[in-house]
Amino acid sequence: KTTRSSLQSFVGTLEASRRTTVGSAVEGRVMKVDFDAGDPVGPESEPPSKPFNGQVLVEIRPDTLDIEIRAAELQRQLAQQSFDELKLSLPQNLELAKAEEGSAQSQLDYAKANYQRLRGLQNQSGAISTLEVEEARSQYRAAQQTLIGSQAAVRRLSSTSELQLAQAKSRVDAAQQETLRLKDLRLQYSIRAPFAGVVTQKLSEVGQWVTRGAPIVEIVQLDPIEMIVNIPQEYSGSLQESILQSSRLNEPLLVNIDITGIGQSFTGELIRIIPQADLRSRSFPVRIRISNPAVGESFRLKPGMLGRASFLIGRQTKMILVKKDALVLGPNQNKVYKIATASGKSVAVPVIVETGVEVGSWVQVTGNLTEKDTVVVIGNERLRPGSEVIVTQTKTETIDE
Repeated sequence: KTTRSSLQSFVGTLEASRRTTVGSAVEGRVMKVDFDAGDPVGPESEPPSKPFNGQVLVEIRPDTLDIEIRAAELQRQLAQQSFDELKLSLPQNLELAKAEEGSAQSQLDYAKANYQRLRGLQNQSGAISTLEVEEARSQYRAAQQTLIGSQAAVRRLSSTSELQLAQAKSRVDAAQQETLRLKDLRLQYSIRAPFAGVVTQKLSEVGQWVTRGAPIVEIVQLDPIEMIVNIPQEYSGSLQESILQSSRLNEPLLVNIDITGIGQSFTGELIRIIPQADLRSRSFPVRIRISNPAVGESFRLKPGMLGRASFLIGRQTKMILVKKDALVLGPNQNKVYKIATASGKSVAVPVIVETGVEVGSWVQVTGNLTEKDTVVVIGNERLRPGSEVIVTQTKTETIDE
C-alpha cells in the first residue's frame, strides 16, 4: 500500500464559522420582535441578493419617518412638474422673443425709411416742417432702442435656457436623492439577519427604546461549522508543506473528525494555519471547515463540542503498509510472512521488518517487501519458515489517506 506521511491526531473544539451581534442603525421604540434564542434565521432568498436582506428580526416604530418620506415625495413631484413646465415654456418664450425681434426690425426699417423720406422732402422743397422731421427721427431712434431690447432678450433666453433647465433638473435630482435617502433609512427600521444561522442571544424586547448602535441580537452561522485545533510548533512546517502541496494539486486537504459522544465520523477541510502561536504552549491554531447541514431545525454539530482531528502531515511520500494483524512480534525483531512459490507450491517466507507510522489499522513496514507481495494476516502466528500454505482467501483493500 501507499500513503502520505505521518498521520497525526489533535484535540480540537468546534466554533461557529461566523458570529455577529446585529445592532440598530437607528433609534426608536421596538414594536415587533419576531424571534427567540435558539431560533434558526435565514435569508429570504438563497443566496440573499445583498447583505442584510434576510429574515426580519425586529421592527422599530417608523411613523415620523413615514411622514417625512411622504413630504419628500411631494417635493420631488413639485420639482418634477416645475422642470416639465420649464422644459415646455423656454422654447416657446425664445420663439416669442425672436418674433418680437423681427417685429422690432420691421418697425425700425419703416421708421428709418420714413425719416429719410421726410428729411429729403424738407431739403428739396421745404414743404415738410422741421417738427415733422424731428418727430420722424424720434420714432426712428425709438425703433432702434426697441430692436436692441428685443435682441438682448433673445440672447438672454438663448444663453440661459440650458442653465435654467440644468438648475431645475438639479432640484429634481436633489428631491429624488432625499426621497431615496429617507427610504433607505426606512429600511433600517426593519432589522434583518445578515446570514443564515441561529440566534444565540435575544437582546431586545417589544416596547424597549433602542439607541443607534444598540445590540439587538447575536447570531452564529453553523453550516459550515469550524473546528479549531492547536498543533505544536514542530509540526507547523510540515503541515504548511501539506497545505501548499494540496493547493498545487488543486485538491482539498481533508481531515477526519471524531466528535466526543457522537457515534459518527465527519470529514472536514483544513483551511489555514493562523500565523500566531500561543505564547504559553507554542502551538498554532488550525482552522478546519466541516459541513453541518440542519436536521429539522437543529444542527448535529454545535459550538463548544470537543473532538479529535486526524490528518496527515508533511510531503507526499510512498511507503509500504501492511495490516497490523500481519505482524508477528518478537522480543528483538518483528516479522511478517509473505507468500512465495517454491517447486510449484506456496510457502511462507519470513521477512524481518521495522515498523513506522500508523494509519488506522495499517502500519508502515520497511524490509524485503514490495507492493505486489501478499502477506499472511490470519494464522501467521503458527507458521514456520518454509511452511507450505494453502491460500483460501485473498483480500485487497484501499486506504484514502
